[in-house]
Formats: sequence, structure tokens, C-alpha cells
Amino acid sequence: MNRGDRLLVVLALLLTMVGLVMVYSSGSFFAFVHYGDANHFLKAQLVRVGLGVCVLLACMRMDLRWLERLAS
Repeated sequence: MNRGDRLLVVLALLLTMVGLVMVYSSGSFFAFVHYGDANHFLKAQLVRVGLGVCVLLACMRMDLRWLERLAS
């Protein structure tokens, strides 16, 4: 992975972390009132972030020649 790719991955992860803070700060009170757990929405979002990071890592390791053959 070259320097530009690393920068893009770091920026994507940074934006994801900011998004997690936003989800927690905007939904914690509503989740506590309706679900009895202030972290309800944060936990659900963390599962989705985990899946997304796994897909990101898998795509980073994918051989693009294989994908080109699959596309044609």
C-alpha cells in the first residue's frame, strides 16, 4: 500500500470515528428513553462499522486482475 492509499484509509477511518461520535451524541437520550440503554444505537452502528472495515480490508487485498476477468 503506497502513501496515498494509506492517507485515504486513515481519512475514511477518521470520518467513521467522527460519525460514531455523532450517532452517540444525537441518539443516546432517545435510546435511553425508548430502549433503556443509552448505547443502543452506538452498538448497532459499531457492528456496521466492523463489517465495513472487514470489507474494506478484503477489498484492499483483492487482486484487481481477478476483478477485471470477472467483469468481462
